[in-house]
Amino acid sequence: DRTETLRLAHGRTLGEIVSRLSDASAGKGPKMVLYSAHDWTVMPLLMILSNPSDPTPWPSFCSDLRIELLRQRSGDREYFVRAFYCGGTHGPNQPWGKSEAIQIMGEEGGHLVPLSKFCSLVQEFVPTDYDAECSCQGRAAPTRDF
Repeated sequence: DRTETLRLAHGRTLGEIVSRLSDASAGKGPKMVLYSAHDWTVMPLLMILSNPSDPTPWPSFCSDLRIELLRQRSGDREYFVRAFYCGGTHGPNQPWGKSEAIQIMGEEGGHLVPLSKFCSLVQEFVPTDYDAECSCQGRAAPTRDF
């Protein structure tokens, strides 16, 4: 199914992102983390984060997906997550796409989601035991004769 495929294909990347956000909210780790990826990594992350009923665009050249952690300035200083997608460009001398806020997980989330809720929303896409879930344990690596 869709959730299992996304979890096994890109859930470990999402787990790394969630871990970095959680660490940053606890004052640990760097203030900014930058990952570089190809379209076949950006698109599944968009599929996970976006409204499941909306079509996911194939990322163009130089697209970017930003996931930001924000802290409330007053009150309990709660942490929030928001995400933006910029469609990049389709080639030289072509216009750049507009950066747009992602409504995280559709109606369940929103444009600005408390960190704890964000972690809960994406948890189903983060494998707890990757090897067991993809049945990789005990299998010999495939070999190829050249």
